Amino acid sequence: MQVNHTAEGLLKVNSQGLHLWVCGISGESLAMKLLTSLVRITQRYVFTPPSSPWCVSLPILWMCVLQFLSGIPNPLHFEEIGIKDTFMSDLSHAVHDFNPDFQNFMHLPLFGMLGLLWAWALQYWKLPRRLYLQWLLGIVLGYGAINELTQAFVPRRFPGLEDLSFNWIGSILAIILFLWLKRGLKPIENDV
Repeated sequence: MQVNHTAEGLLKVNSQGLHLWVCGISGESLAMKLLTSLVRITQRYVFTPPSSPWCVSLPILWMCVLQFLSGIPNPLHFEEIGIKDTFMSDLSHAVHDFNPDFQNFMHLPLFGMLGLLWAWALQYWKLPRRLYLQWLLGIVLGYGAINELTQAFVPRRFPGLEDLSFNWIGSILAIILFLWLKRGLKPIENDV
């Protein structure tokens, strides 16, 4: 194996997994090296079950981020009460001044990430497949509904079936992708 010490050097992948040192192997394209590295990282850190129950902190943190974003009032609320040029009014404009179709589309990746994080975190408990799926779908779809319903209590925001469906579609597609890829990629044992 010839080592390439140029700026195109990448992370070396061997049978033990990904090692964090820069090198390159001649004869392979840069794109192939990147893809190989991405697959190894995915195998090691995504499809290997977490080693601590604290893994649930990531999806819970993401749920807090989603809830914060959902709780930002519409900019019209700030104009009605005469508040301008504050952090919250500026944030409200940053979140809401988009094309409504784009806002609806953003539910897919945001709730897709939630589905991926919970699919990863629930692996820790090594539940039977049926129970794993029940918990996973119950948490993710239930949170999508609760998140949408809480918007009824935010000024100038309202829950919508279209948003709820995008929440659920994003979550379900991400979970399906996770399970499909997990079936094809076997986890690598951590050697750290």
